Amino acid sequence: MKNTCITIMLVLSVCRGAAHARSIADDAKPSDHKEWLACEKDDDCTSVKVGCYYWQPVAKKFATAMKREHFTACRKSVPAGPQPPSGCVNHVCVNKFTVGYWKLLGEGPDYYGFQNQWIRRRLDSCLRAASVGLDGDGYASLLGLYSQKVAEFIREKRPAEDERLEQVLEAVIPCEGPVTLGRTQEKWLKIQEEDSSSIRARVVHAPIEYPLDDLYPPLLQYKMVLKECSAAQKTRPSPWGDMRVKFAIEPSGKIDPNSFEGTVMAAAHMREFADCLSTPFKQLVFPPPQDGLRVHVDVLYQVPFNDSGREQ
Repeated sequence: MKNTCITIMLVLSVCRGAAHARSIADDAKPSDHKEWLACEKDDDCTSVKVGCYYWQPVAKKFATAMKREHFTACRKSVPAGPQPPSGCVNHVCVNKFTVGYWKLLGEGPDYYGFQNQWIRRRLDSCLRAASVGLDGDGYASLLGLYSQKVAEFIREKRPAEDERLEQVLEAVIPCEGPVTLGRTQEKWLKIQEEDSSSIRARVVHAPIEYPLDDLYPPLLQYKMVLKECSAAQKTRPSPWGDMRVKFAIEPSGKIDPNSFEGTVMAAAHMREFADCLSTPFKQLVFPPPQDGLRVHVDVLYQVPFNDSGREQ
């Protein structure tokens, strides 16, 4: 299979940091002792590590008491991160997360979940206000897009070290963007629920600037190829599972065949099956990118189990 990278794999879902009991991105937590958070000026405040992933802001004079009362041993492998700067806001000690603190965490995997917590808060605020509800996969896709966008903004635009992260996120993530993307994803998933095929296609990653409305029509047409290639195997059950495809759209709208990388379901006649899937995919044509730049796309096809021999 020339210029084609096909891998067979068993897909395992791994949840990373989706439900932390405490979040490094939160500010002051409720306390049984409100006076422990009271302050007059920034210098009155500090923070103490009170459990997994979290630094609790507190008035300096009550730091020992706070740690004694709320500390819990952390058995997780992810550290709490470096101590964030603290300050006094409206007479309450809070953690002041800044651009400088983001950079201190770096872009490695150890603190990626922490940085995403800040982005989650911004996305949740936007989506909730617009009454947009996404499933887990849709939300993860949106989070991945904006995580990359925020990291690029901080790396390339170099905002001031002491600028609050909330201000940066509001600038980088105006609510119109995620709300529009969320509604468009919902629209195309609903369209697929109403068609006769049980195969589902989802755009996992694409540049925010390239419209989902331009991506989905060719991708949905390709579902017929999946049906035909599965039927050609003449086995029961027919191939089922996830097909993950990464590719690049050229300025002409055609797929660069050398960019194609596919992960497909296992099949009885693997080489023929892989060729059957990859060759037509590389021939898909999309609307040309308006900015004239290559568009890198990541797509997931989900093929349900079918032991009946009937068309999916």
